[in-house]
Amino acid sequence: MRSEFVPDERWIDGRDWLRQIVDVCEERIRRDEPRSHDLPPVTPCDPDLGDLKDAVLAEVRAFAPELARATADHPYLSVPDVVPALERLVTEVDPDLGFRLFLRVLKAYLIYISESQHLRYRELGERFGYHELVVDDGTLQVMPR
Repeated sequence: MRSEFVPDERWIDGRDWLRQIVDVCEERIRRDEPRSHDLPPVTPCDPDLGDLKDAVLAEVRAFAPELARATADHPYLSVPDVVPALERLVTEVDPDLGFRLFLRVLKAYLIYISESQHLRYRELGERFGYHELVVDDGTLQVMPR
């Protein structure tokens, strides 16, 4: 059976589908264990993380041209506006998550970093309480001098 495209009809997209899955799961959890689903309210980024936020933002902004070039012009994995997205993540959500995603972008797009940058990233990771392999599991492209 072939379905027909009807422009006025609302189609389910990926986000709607995932929201429906969340709704079904939440209902099941509430039914099976009513007290286990009491979640704390979402709060903005902890103000005590201001110095970490500034440090992560500085690293993202220092790499802005390379990040933009590598992600926007990639022939297969083009991701435009990755720098503004990372900046918003760091400032509006969580500097920890922003730093992890920043590292992931560096690794995924094989962006070269200097030894001094590598050292700064490891120090930032220590401040966040990361295990040493969170920052560099051998996939960061460190350019030796």
